[in-house]
Formats: sequence, structure tokens, C-alpha cells
Amino acid sequence: MNPFDIKLPGSVLADLFKTSLVASPAGSVREQQVEEKEIVPITYLGKNLHQITVGLYFSEHPNIPADNLQFLASILKACQRSIDHVAVINFAARELQLTDIADQLHPKLMLLFGAHHVFGSWMIETDDFVPFYLHKIQVVRVPGLEHMLHNTPESRALKGKLWMILKQLFNL
Repeated sequence: MNPFDIKLPGSVLADLFKTSLVASPAGSVREQQVEEKEIVPITYLGKNLHQITVGLYFSEHPNIPADNLQFLASILKACQRSIDHVAVINFAARELQLTDIADQLHPKLMLLFGAHHVFGSWMIETDDFVPFYLHKIQVVRVPGLEHMLHNTPESRALKGKLWMILKQLFNL
């Protein structure tokens, strides 16, 4: 393989060279500034100590409803984790791209509770409770927390499936 035959995508080249040399029509060389996009910090609950992103979707609430947050805290406690270990994001509050999440939060794992329909083009169609990888991030789609709050047969079945995948993910 000839090392001079390597082709890099434009986005990689733009990141490597914040300013680049561009040939003008007259054949002279001029410097062109590459525009940087403004980075808007992602707001989240928790401290993200273990680089785990928990995505929720509550369009009617700017914040996560207390009963859902309490249930999430109990799930994390069963996994020997706390809210401090994760970054909890309400995806209804702001449209995010995977690159924004990866660049700012550096997740190793994303648990998407009912939030999987908001990600558009980068979401791979999979079944709930089936881990998959997107750009080196392990992702698991799960039904929304609100479907697991009640003590019904359906709710208990979802909680059982959730517990099985969490045991696998966290080696419990």
C-alpha cells in the first residue's frame, strides 16, 4: 500500500487543518479560514463520572418528572450506581446530534429510555433491549420509564427485561 494513496474525508481534513491552503484560479496560494461551529454545552443531570448517558424524552416537562427520576435512581442503585455516575438528558429539551454527545460527554454507554425516536438519521433500527454500537458507543434502547412505573404484568415484564440487560452491561 502506498502511503500517498490514503484518502481522508473532508470533515477529518477540516479538523486537522483549522486553516488550509487553497489554490486560487490564478494559481497563487492563499490561506482560507475554516469556520468553527459554536459549541453549546449540553445540560444534564448528574456528574457523568462513569461516562454513561441516560437519554429520556419528556416533551410536556422541562425537567424530568419526580416519580420517573426516583425510579431511575432506584434502577441505578440496583446497578451499584447513582445519578452522579451518569449524565441524564431530557432530549425533548434540545435537539442533539450524536457528535455533540460524543464530543462533550464522551459516553461509553447510552441507555435511551423512550428517547430513541428523536435521533433521526444516526439511529439504527433495532429491537429494544438489544445492545449495539454507534461510533464506539454502546447503545441500548429501552421503553420509556413511564411504562415501568406501575405494578402491572406488562410493567413487570419490561422491568425484568431491563434488569437482564443491565446485569449484562454492568457485570452484576
